[in-house]
Amino acid sequence: MAEKKESGRIPSAYREVEWVGFNLGAYLSTGIVPIDNPRVVTSVKVTDTAGTRRGLWSFGSSGAPGYRILNYYTSSNNVATIYGSNSSYAMPTPELRQTENWVTIDFSNVLKINGTKKKTYTRESFSENTKQIIIGKSHDYNGNYRFQTIKIYDGDDLKSELVPCYRKSDNKIGAYCLVRNIFLEGTGTLTKGADVT
Repeated sequence: MAEKKESGRIPSAYREVEWVGFNLGAYLSTGIVPIDNPRVVTSVKVTDTAGTRRGLWSFGSSGAPGYRILNYYTSSNNVATIYGSNSSYAMPTPELRQTENWVTIDFSNVLKINGTKKKTYTRESFSENTKQIIIGKSHDYNGNYRFQTIKIYDGDDLKSELVPCYRKSDNKIGAYCLVRNIFLEGTGTLTKGADVT
């Protein structure tokens, strides 16, 4: 079930919506460059289970300490994660196959789906200072997802809370960050749900 939204959380120049969707090739650059133990918590719905894999989010350069990536393999119904130098490619996630349901994914050095622990890694700090978190794709793997809520932590600090919305003046779709009070415009073809009233 979709989370009930609270209207009036963002400036009047923007309109909050129930969700923002990323078609193949679309993404959202968050501007968040983590330095400690990044954690992303999001409510997501897979909208296309065809194809091979779908990228959910990533940050860092492949092979670098602290590199993080999260993919969903639609062909095998598994989630794949990379956490620093460690990887795991065969974690069954039947929750994501149910395209009518919203699924909560919580990933730091512990991966949880709908509150159930799937994988734990030995904690590694993020080592780069130029690579920001990208939502909607993971490097070469594009996603067909809808996002309802996105919270990004660095250690215990909440760095970003993204509200799906669009800018009224030109209908550009993206997300408004309640922590930094800025609008993040999406890149590529984004879709949106109903207005929150």
